[in-house]
Amino acid sequence: MPKYLESHGKTLTLAGQKLSAELYDPAVGAMLGWLAAGDVARHSRYGELSQVVLNTAQGDRFLREDIAIETFVRALVPFLRRLDRGDFDTNGAASVTTFFIGACRNRIGEVVWSHHTRIMELRADTEELLDRARNTTIGPDTVDGFELARDLLLKAPRNLRSVLLLVIYEGTTLAEAAKRVGVKPTTIRSQLMRYKNHIAWLHFRRTLEIPEATSLGQWARNTAEERKIAAEARRAKQSVA
Repeated sequence: MPKYLESHGKTLTLAGQKLSAELYDPAVGAMLGWLAAGDVARHSRYGELSQVVLNTAQGDRFLREDIAIETFVRALVPFLRRLDRGDFDTNGAASVTTFFIGACRNRIGEVVWSHHTRIMELRADTEELLDRARNTTIGPDTVDGFELARDLLLKAPRNLRSVLLLVIYEGTTLAEAAKRVGVKPTTIRSQLMRYKNHIAWLHFRRTLEIPEATSLGQWARNTAEERKIAAEARRAKQSVA
């Protein structure tokens, strides 16, 4: 039997990299299908899932990809460790891929719930941003926050920027503003999620500075690091394909 992890149990061997590449497409593809169909709750093995996330994921391809890839990354090393211990009968009727998709079913619930927290934080961070933009008193204590809010709005897609400006200056809800701009509220919510992920990358690449003391800045750093790990997993898959 080949060993899939080095002796310290964290780094993949060449056999582990090859197997990971073979597992990536079927496992990630299966999870993307569950998410697009709104069927994750039936496949997940643990607990009730966040309906907020499941509803959002059905209309947001980027969120579906994030959840599927994060689940793959979380499940991979523990699964390979169990393979090395001989916990699975790989000569039986079930394939290694089937076993691994089962491992993803064990993990996807916790990943879905982690995105529930992010979506709730998104709403809070958006309110924080809008509060900064509503502040018309410009002084030494407010100018940095006002400039940040202006920079973030200028970097938003046109439809989203128009909606946010209506929310800021007229006090409408996101849904009401979206209808006035002629865009579906679900489209605006998806754009808002993608835009926030874009902000995280800008911050990570040091092209946009978000103060560390703000919850938005903390979220941006954490999200950028997680997306970097996911990107490294994709590159590893491509290098052994």
